Amino acid sequence: MKQQHPASLNAVLLSLWLVLLSPSLSWALTAADTVIRNQASATFKDETGTVYSVTSNMVETLVQPVAGLELTQSQSKLGSAGGTVEFPHVLTNTGNNTDTYTLSAAQVTGDDFDFSTVSFYADANQDGQADDLASPISDTPVLKAGESFAFVAIATLPGSVANSNAGEFSLTGSSHFTPTTQASNQDTVVVTDQAIMDVTKALSAHAGIAGSGTYTVTLRYHNRSLVPASNVVLIDALPAGMEYVANSARWSESGATVLTDANPTDAQGSLQTIRYCAYDSSCVGIPEAQKDADTDTRNQVTAILTDVVPDSRGEVRFEVRIANGLPVSTLINTAEYEFHDGTNTSDRYLSNAVRFDVTQTVGVVANGSASSNVDGTLEPVAGSMTGSTAVFHDFIWNTGNGADSFDLALSGSSFPAGTVFQLFHADGFTPLLDTNGNGIPDTGERATGTVYEVVVKAFLPVGASGANLEVTLLATSFKDNAKANPVVNQLTILASAGGVDLTNHAALGMAGVTGAGAGPEATPVTTNSAMPGTTTRFTLYVNNTSSAADNFDLGVSTDPTFAAINLPAGWVVNFSDDQGNTLANTGSMAANTGKLVYADVSIPADAGVMSAALYFRVVSPVTGASDIKLDAVMVGEVTDVVLFPDNEGQVLPGGIIVYSHWVVNQGNQAQANITFSHTDGSAGWQTVLYEDTDANGVLSGGDVRLSTLANLAVGETRLIFAKVHAAATLPMGAMNVSTLTASWNGGADSTSATDTTTTNRSDVAIRKEQATDTNCDGTPDTAFSFSGFAVEPGQCAIYRLTATNTGAESIRNVRIQDATPAYTAFITAGGLPQLSQGALVAPISNGGRGAIIGAMGTLNAGYSATLTFGIRVE
Repeated sequence: MKQQHPASLNAVLLSLWLVLLSPSLSWALTAADTVIRNQASATFKDETGTVYSVTSNMVETLVQPVAGLELTQSQSKLGSAGGTVEFPHVLTNTGNNTDTYTLSAAQVTGDDFDFSTVSFYADANQDGQADDLASPISDTPVLKAGESFAFVAIATLPGSVANSNAGEFSLTGSSHFTPTTQASNQDTVVVTDQAIMDVTKALSAHAGIAGSGTYTVTLRYHNRSLVPASNVVLIDALPAGMEYVANSARWSESGATVLTDANPTDAQGSLQTIRYCAYDSSCVGIPEAQKDADTDTRNQVTAILTDVVPDSRGEVRFEVRIANGLPVSTLINTAEYEFHDGTNTSDRYLSNAVRFDVTQTVGVVANGSASSNVDGTLEPVAGSMTGSTAVFHDFIWNTGNGADSFDLALSGSSFPAGTVFQLFHADGFTPLLDTNGNGIPDTGERATGTVYEVVVKAFLPVGASGANLEVTLLATSFKDNAKANPVVNQLTILASAGGVDLTNHAALGMAGVTGAGAGPEATPVTTNSAMPGTTTRFTLYVNNTSSAADNFDLGVSTDPTFAAINLPAGWVVNFSDDQGNTLANTGSMAANTGKLVYADVSIPADAGVMSAALYFRVVSPVTGASDIKLDAVMVGEVTDVVLFPDNEGQVLPGGIIVYSHWVVNQGNQAQANITFSHTDGSAGWQTVLYEDTDANGVLSGGDVRLSTLANLAVGETRLIFAKVHAAATLPMGAMNVSTLTASWNGGADSTSATDTTTTNRSDVAIRKEQATDTNCDGTPDTAFSFSGFAVEPGQCAIYRLTATNTGAESIRNVRIQDATPAYTAFITAGGLPQLSQGALVAPISNGGRGAIIGAMGTLNAGYSATLTFGIRVE
């Protein structure tokens, strides 16, 4: 099909297929339970030109887990009394958590009739058809965020409905997580007593290789009414990659007679006739076929039937081929049709969509050439010796038309007993592993036409010898394990085995050496103590105990078998030499020598108290000789209680100012009995501490004096207030620094924050409040307050900053400033941002981030100025 027509009742079918075949959507929502904290500030000048600054209270917003769904799509179809109509739909989880959704249907009031039944069926293969009519469903499976589920709603019409009546039902998906979160579609059936034509499309096969065919396309039509249909137009524009076979068309009414592809005016047949034109330069000027966007009727099949009698069926068939050189892909095709129903020409409708999978042509060649995929090139592969190891370089070619991985297996060895074979990537050091899940080492997925080098190493036993030693590497396609190709590796060799010992602190034979002998040990040789966020060092020595030069790969894991290379979450281990060079391999070491290697273990800042066993391993890529040694790291307790922020402000003599502070446990252990104290730096000042016990974000009558917190859990935050009173006898310009201190562990540990207050006739206080704006229209949904609230991703909050001159003199150059918190961006709906006076220093943009600064100018005594702006939570 080349274009959807809005008037078509069935045009939605094609868009549904496009939804089903599109990649999954990616939903970038802010994580649930994220806390967004924000604090504003203001600057101003007094009558002497002195610049002051003041900070606001802190507000916070909690991002909630949120349900969401998208349901597509509403549809309208024709039906007959007593019949059934099928509606395919897709439900997508647009929330930020996994969820399950209940499916329900409700009759719509105000229409002409109600349906007898509406049932739902899974459509796991997304072909728009119910998978199992014996198994109706009422819920979706569990869907991850962004995941979709396809299903079919089948509606049964009552037998007594009249012509032209329309019935509707509302299909609703409801979240299990939040049942009030719903989405709905409207499905409509229009009853008619005129001709009703159904057209379906079939393909003789649904899969095949590029260049294959021919395949038969069958367009079946059925007049399922009691009224003749005339001028029935069938159109099929084949998708790219599917090629029409000339002179292949047949019509059921004319039997084996070939329909001519040319001359659109040529009426073919006898009692009933058909005008047929397909992919021919003469296929022009067909009015019925020119509703497509390109108005080109030469690039489609067009069949026009003079009439189709009631309850009769027929079909038009033609052949197609699949183009050569196509990659693995899916071709989707939908036919279009219209007809005269006895009264009017119908809308343009669509048939079902038919898939053809271009399948993979599997091919593999294993040889000794990096430049030719011809089987047998440079075979047998000649090996080379490195110490006691034979090395072969084999090349695996993907000669198929799609990506494939190739399992690798060795067989037919004539090497001496005790020889150990290993497969490596092209670097000769990285082992080949299983990537496709069948337990066999493989190349990993390789694109069509590419070559991959595989290194085969034979680790020979002591005293090995022989002539024309051979081993065969077989490369087998993962897509089709019947397709395989061997490459023979050949060598004459004599080699000897090696050995290695990994020790701590010193080389073998030196004073202080520990961990000598084969490992791993039952208990750690060395245990280092460290704190989260630090790095601790182990001093290792690699000792080559063989009689020949060798080199050794370095590794570490918490798994003593090294079946998996594991470390605790967030831990990093770096190997280096005494010059600070990072190492993965020791480099060549002479026989009976030792090499110093440092292992620096970096511990993440959020690591808890623990003891971590670390197995260090050295292994020769040449001989396979290895040793493992056990060490350990003991992670200690981190105490990290912080008190913030520092504040500053102004107050008249005899006045009071209140500062907000947060105390947060950022360590990895809960802290008990945290005591709070304060000191005022100057006479005439008094500070009293309170806890926000009523949790309203401001100092109020429900808050109690603070002296001790019984417990502060890991990650817990408490809001406290410092109420500072300035004596009435203080002169103007007097300054006080009030130091707040939180102490624990009997006073051994502490943290502090400061509030700096100056007496000033030009006194400015800044207050920050917030309100919800769930639909992001720039209008607050709630009253502004200091209290925190919960907001969902995609919803908004509005901040109001108020600077008040509480002094007796005018102040100049007042500036209020703030910034978008993390996980948010500005909105400009509803005329935001708004200033009660002055102007923005730098305009902001919708969706932008960064600072917002309002230059308010002069603020007279007793007056206030406000800056209001909005943010959207991502």
